[in-house]
Amino acid sequence: MLTTDQIVADLAERIGLIYYHSARMYGGDALGVDLLLWAYHDLWCEIVERRQEFESAYRRVLAEHDCQANNLPGRYRVVHPKAEDEEVRIQVVEQWRKISALVGIPIPHEALRAEFEKWIP
Repeated sequence: MLTTDQIVADLAERIGLIYYHSARMYGGDALGVDLLLWAYHDLWCEIVERRQEFESAYRRVLAEHDCQANNLPGRYRVVHPKAEDEEVRIQVVEQWRKISALVGIPIPHEALRAEFEKWIP
């Protein structure tokens, strides 16, 4: 059975995989990526008792983009109606990276960069 620390580390790595690998592979379209990142962040924050920090960081990023009742991909599409889904996904991931940093999720950046550098010539 995994320990709490192992589960927390695994969730941080899963988030990082979306950041460094193909977000499309993990979440599909921009909305799917947004929902998956929300779920992973929500679970990570619940386990480490940082729910309030998560909600605050999430609201802060939504406010920066004037999302109001919209989500990140929905708002980006309102502002950029001709954007392809890949562009929207990139923007969604960029905003979630900010949320991760604000909450303090320890994404294993160096390990993931090193791993993916082996795959990319």
